[in-house]
Amino acid sequence: MVLPNTRSDLESLRGTPAFEACLRGVFGSMTTWVFADGAWVAEENLQVIERLGYTKAAFLAEVAPFSFPEAGPPPVPAIAAPAVDDVIAERERRLALGFDFDFGDARGIHHIGTTPDDMRKWMDEVTPFAQAYLNAAQPAGEIEITTNTGKVAVTAAEWQLILLAAGAYRQPIYSASFDLQAMVPIPADFADNSHWQ
Repeated sequence: MVLPNTRSDLESLRGTPAFEACLRGVFGSMTTWVFADGAWVAEENLQVIERLGYTKAAFLAEVAPFSFPEAGPPPVPAIAAPAVDDVIAERERRLALGFDFDFGDARGIHHIGTTPDDMRKWMDEVTPFAQAYLNAAQPAGEIEITTNTGKVAVTAAEWQLILLAAGAYRQPIYSASFDLQAMVPIPADFADNSHWQ
């Protein structure tokens, strides 16, 4: 239904079935439904009746003989339940945040990056180098790396400690992910920190 643009457009339909249909459409336009905080909220919208030169009271008097029912809210939009893929995506996001490692000396605390690119470089470049030092009985052999904090030299033995710290950081995330994936249904608040501790 196309709503009339002017009062004269509406008046030209008076006495016809189209007049009642237009009034019904204008009456329906008086309420706008907004979805907020999980529920529909009615907001009054008087733009169309004001454009037609009515006050709210005058328009309601015009439509009173027709007994139009008030329009209810639309159905609540369906929100898909979380799926395993959602949990995996949250797990990957958390794994990529990185962790802090305290060298316990003047180097201080460094944030170790753990994005997929970081992990590839740590495992393809640094770990084999550190292992080669260890295999050659040189645990004090130094490797220059760059963390999210900055450039730092680490020994092959220290790199093993960083790998252990990475495991301590990452394994609880995997464990929480596996627990969530096994739940039926997966909780709607699966991304809340309470599920990942």
